[in-house]
Amino acid sequence: MTEEMYERAEEDDEYSTRSKAEYIRQMWLAGESAVAELDPRVGDSGKANREIDSAEAAAQALDDSVLIKILSDEKQEIGEVVQPITQEFENVVADRLFELAKDEQSVIETDGRGNYYLER
Repeated sequence: MTEEMYERAEEDDEYSTRSKAEYIRQMWLAGESAVAELDPRVGDSGKANREIDSAEAAAQALDDSVLIKILSDEKQEIGEVVQPITQEFENVVADRLFELAKDEQSVIETDGRGNYYLER
């Protein structure tokens, strides 16, 4: 966590010690790019907690700052811009499927070779 983030949480008298600890924990877990969305003092905090129930909603939830970080001063083809985002999305989905398949309460199963299906 950056010193600025820590100082911001420490200087706010509105938060109790427990709230400050929770605030700092959320900042740490979210990483710097999502801190503003978790901060109740900044903008629309509901955006960070909205339900995403489709691939289209996930794409629309992508923050503009992600795209800006990928772009450079040079012209880039759309594939160069989209590739790191889709790769990270694929990694997260694969990890999530694996975790769900390990969960005994989940209806998702795996054959251990990268294939996933719903239990019958």
